[in-house]
Amino acid sequence: MVAVVTVTGNVGLTASKKTTQSGQEVVEFSVASYVSPEKTDWYRVSVWRKLNDSVFSKLTKGTRVTVIGRLEQREYTAKDGTVKTQLQINCSELDVAFNSNNEPQQQSQRQQPQQQSQAQAQPQNNNDFVDIPF
Repeated sequence: MVAVVTVTGNVGLTASKKTTQSGQEVVEFSVASYVSPEKTDWYRVSVWRKLNDSVFSKLTKGTRVTVIGRLEQREYTAKDGTVKTQLQINCSELDVAFNSNNEPQQQSQRQQPQQQSQAQAQPQNNNDFVDIPF
């Protein structure tokens, strides 16, 4: 069974390009997805296809993105010896949000004021999701 997910959030770690020994290019970055005032989910994202350089240059910390891809859960041992879990998305589709000046939309333009209660932060109607590309 393959789990395909759609995650909308902000780039947390600016994208980096790597080339495998076989010559395949991979772009990696992290995405923070706001769940509640107390919780943010983090995902490591890998794009296993060549990205247009103009898109790659926009994947900087704080940029709003929507990632669609296959979800994998990986365990690793931290430096302190504890076993931790990491969520990885092998990206098949990527959408970078742009503002009216055709610049990447940054977190500060979308972030809810921290004083709002959790009930106020919930979407008020379906129009809150109009920026999702499907």
